[in-house]
Amino acid sequence: MLPIVGGGTISFGMRGLSTDHFAATVAGALLFWGVIDVWDGTAGLKTDIDRVKKQVRQGAAVRKMSIAKSIFGLSSIVLGALGLLMLA
Repeated sequence: MLPIVGGGTISFGMRGLSTDHFAATVAGALLFWGVIDVWDGTAGLKTDIDRVKKQVRQGAAVRKMSIAKSIFGLSSIVLGALGLLMLA
């Protein structure tokens, strides 16, 4: 996703991308990242295991981190969906 957003930003900066298309690119990325965060958060809540980079965690810290991932993922989904709806 980072290459897509980076490419969209560079293209927008070089005036090769309209503001509507740039907004759609950012909104789509927010939506995609939100879905991944919600999925990761709910998996952590279900299994009590969280893996970030190469570090595996278990216990109460995982529950708090998973709840935070789910909340921020849901807010990202809402922002991405609102962005796409405003463009329609």
